[in-house]
Amino acid sequence: QRIDSRDNEVTFFLRKRLADFDLDLETLGYFYINPWDRIHSGCDFGLVLNETGFVKRARGRVGESVDHFRQATRLRRGRILKAEKYSKKTGRKMPSYHIKNWALSLENLISSLFFLGNLDEAARVLKCAEVDLGKWKPPLTQMMSLKAIDGAIKHMKGDMKAATLAFEEGERVAASDERNVIKRLH
Repeated sequence: QRIDSRDNEVTFFLRKRLADFDLDLETLGYFYINPWDRIHSGCDFGLVLNETGFVKRARGRVGESVDHFRQATRLRRGRILKAEKYSKKTGRKMPSYHIKNWALSLENLISSLFFLGNLDEAARVLKCAEVDLGKWKPPLTQMMSLKAIDGAIKHMKGDMKAATLAFEEGERVAASDERNVIKRLH
C-alpha cells in the first residue's frame, strides 16, 4: 500500500511489489481477444507482440517468447515493405522507426533462440535477415548486438575463425558509430 500525497488516501498496489513483470503480463493480456491468441484491432500489433515476448522472456518463459518475437518480426518486416512501396509512390522518405522496431524484434528473436540453444535456427534467421539488414541499415546499436550474437553463435558451433570475423565486424560498426558521434560533437 502507499499514501497518495494529494489527499492522504491509502491506495493499494495490484501486485506484491513494484516492477513485477506479472503485472506487465496481466496488462498486456488485455490487448488480446483470447489470452495470447488474437490481438484486438486498433492496437500496434508489433509493439504488443514484442512487449509480450519481452515480458514472457523476463519471466523465464523463453520458449513462449520466441513465438511472439517471430510474429512481431514478420509483422514489422511487412510494415517496412508497405512503407517502401508508399514512399516510392509518393516520393516521401520512409520513417526510420519502422526499421528500428523490426531490428529490435529480430534481435529479441535471435537472442531468445540462442538462449534456448537453438543455434541452427538462430543462425538461419540471422542469415535470412542479412539482405534486409544490408538494405535497410538499422540503428548501430541493433547492428552491434546482432553482430555480437552472430559471433557467439559461430563460437558456440566451434567455428572460431568465423566468430572472430563476426566480432571484428561488430567492433568496426562500433568504431564507425564513435567517429560519427565525435563528428556531431564538433
